[in-house]
Parts: sequence; C-alpha cells; structure tokens
Amino acid sequence: MIATRTRSARRRAPLLVSTVGIVALAGMAAAVPGGVASAASGNGVSSRPPSKIVETGLQATEAARSFTAVGHVSLAGTTIGLHVTDAGNGNGSGTIVADGLAARFVKVGETIYVRASDSFWRHAVGAKAAKKYDGKWIDASLTNSSLASAAEFLDARQFFHATSLTPTSSLVLKTTGKATVGGHPVVVVSGKAPTTGSGGPSGAIRYMVATTGKPYLLLVAGHLQAAGLSVSLSVTFSNLDKAIRVAAPSGAVAVTLPTTTTTSTTAAG
Repeated sequence: MIATRTRSARRRAPLLVSTVGIVALAGMAAAVPGGVASAASGNGVSSRPPSKIVETGLQATEAARSFTAVGHVSLAGTTIGLHVTDAGNGNGSGTIVADGLAARFVKVGETIYVRASDSFWRHAVGAKAAKKYDGKWIDASLTNSSLASAAEFLDARQFFHATSLTPTSSLVLKTTGKATVGGHPVVVVSGKAPTTGSGGPSGAIRYMVATTGKPYLLLVAGHLQAAGLSVSLSVTFSNLDKAIRVAAPSGAVAVTLPTTTTTSTTAAG
C-alpha cells in the first residue's frame, strides 16, 4: 500500500531483523514525530487535499535533523520494537527488540558500539563468543552487514532513505477529522486499501499531521495485508530538530565480528 525502495538484500541481515526490511516486504511503512513546536495560528496544512497533507507531513519529518523514533512493527507473528534517537551528524543510539532478543546500539561517526545479553550474542556469534561479549560494550566494525543495517536507524541522514513512505495510488486517502497527538493538534488522513476481491490487498492506515508549527507527520498506525503478508504497526517520532548529544560508551572492547551472520532473527537497541 506504500511505495517502498530498499537497499540490497545483504542489508537485511540475520543479526537484526530490520524494520525497514519488514516494511518493504509488506509494502507499507510508518513514521511518527513528537517534538512539535506550538504556534498561535494554524499552519494551513489541513486545507490541502489528503494526498498533499500526507506528502507535506512526510517531507517535514524527513527534513528533521534529529528525532527519537519509538514504535513497533508486527509481521507474520514476529514483533519488532524500535526505540532509537538520531542526533544528527551521523550519530545516534537506541534499542531494537525482535522475538524477545534485545541489544543497545550507539553510533558515533563511523563507529558502532553494541551491548547485549548472552542470549543475543548466542544467536549472533555462537555460544563460545557470547561468553566474552555478554553485558559488555563491544566496539564493532560496520563491515558486519547486520550492524550496517542497524546503523541506518541511528543516522538521521539515512533513516528515511532506505524506504519511501509515500502512499501509492492504490491507497485511497480521505481527510477524516481532527485529533491531538502528544498534546499537539493534528489533521487525520485515513488510507484504505480498495476492495479487489479474494486475495487482494486489504486493511487501513491513518496518518496524523500537525496543524500548528511545522507540519510534521506525528502518527502513522494501522494494519494492512497484501501478497499473503499481514502487517500491523505504530511508530512515533519526538524530539524533532532538538539538540541531542550522543557519546561513545566508556570501556568498550574492540572486536572483529564476521561480515555476515548465519542466524535469521536478532535484535538491536
């Protein structure tokens, strides 16, 4: 229901079940920003056609130099949780969880640091290495395809580049009212998959765009089914364009991880 473009398949690594990869498979995506500036008067976005409202919101969010993204994507029985902060200048930190496995990431420049439990590392690098890495900050190379995939979520310059969030023409959009998100007034645009008979796409999704201050897209949530895949999601963005500082953790141990991993499910964060 949403046009997507993904990077090469190798970025959809087993160490981290990439949310971008999940979204691409389902043909849909979501984004939600939170720190919207208030304004005494409206920004005029609600008077535009529904497709333009969504387009304007997406553009404002994508242009933000920094943000915190929180949410989840559920696909085929697997739920991936995401809580990351992109601080700008390629720096960021956060947690991603998949099937109960979680890890913490910090990215400073071209260096990425990972801290996770023994169970995480067992899935990532095997039992022997897991004993060495358990609970420690690991200074790892981005040559590992899974870490490179995770890094996209920690860099505001890349976050929106991996997947286009623009609704396709097959998603019927309609302005359906007003609401508030995090105390900010928004205009609600609802998208519904056209009925095409058995086996065709189905479901609905809602976009909420701020009507004061910058017209950030503040919420996308819904459920869509297409090509045999069922996806539900809800993602929020906060701290938009705020000054955020990310520092490298002290005491990180430098290691060399394999460029690829052999497992199929992992988490990061």
